[in-house]
Amino acid sequence: ISSLHNYSKTIISTKSGNWNQIQTWNSLTIPKSSDTVIIANQDTVNINTNSAKCDYLELNGTIFFKSPSNNLTSRVILSKNKSEINGNSLAILRADDFINDGMLSIGKIKLTINKNFINNSKLEFSSISGTKTFGTLINFGIIINPQKETLFIERSLNNQGEINFNSAPLIFTKNAIIKSKNLLNIEKLIFNDSLINSDSINVKSINGRTLINKGHLNFTGKESDISINNLKSIIPSTITFSHKGNVSFPNFTNINFHNLSLNCKRFLTNQQLTGSGKLSVSGN
Repeated sequence: ISSLHNYSKTIISTKSGNWNQIQTWNSLTIPKSSDTVIIANQDTVNINTNSAKCDYLELNGTIFFKSPSNNLTSRVILSKNKSEINGNSLAILRADDFINDGMLSIGKIKLTINKNFINNSKLEFSSISGTKTFGTLINFGIIINPQKETLFIERSLNNQGEINFNSAPLIFTKNAIIKSKNLLNIEKLIFNDSLINSDSINVKSINGRTLINKGHLNFTGKESDISINNLKSIIPSTITFSHKGNVSFPNFTNINFHNLSLNCKRFLTNQQLTGSGKLSVSGN
């Protein structure tokens, strides 16, 4: 009897409707935590319960949350085709892993992905309401953020495609690393512990404890935009100051540059700067 109750099913939506109504599903049963759920193309499934669960969710249509007490938990989510996650209020969506293979819009929702969010196609953050938290964000496609949604990442950002943060803050909550095939333009970068930059980023405002640079780090802001306790360079490393005006050197500790490039109008410092690479000066 126990094995019959725990048997997993593949349940497919047959029309738009509520998650906890049997008429929404081909099985005429409400999905359980062990089930695979497929939301069909153009169907909208309303999450109107605080206990919606499944093991694997394939999203081809829309998930819509009706109230802040609603939540949905799935071990894995796969979005395909043109799909959307949105709601009237800040409900909760949780998963261990999320893979986007289609055109996905994420709107008003508290989203928590414990392990990996992998974007293979196009991802849009369409609302500034609700926190979006990722263990690791991996991008092979295009990510756009027209509403300037703050993104929280625990461990790493691996960008092999294109990301337009659109002046939105990017916050790393644990020891983390940035890897990017293409140049990243970040308006505001915040990290609570240590952050390793292994590729090329432009950043205007930066705040954190220890920044370890292995790539090309271009500070485009003034001294007041830069607040870091420790700045460390590991060969090969280039650090550039390119604010169009005067730059006063921030009070870093453990300063040891490899390549240092000064592309600002005037660079002011009362500290001794040491390094093992090249120093280039070209005021703008």
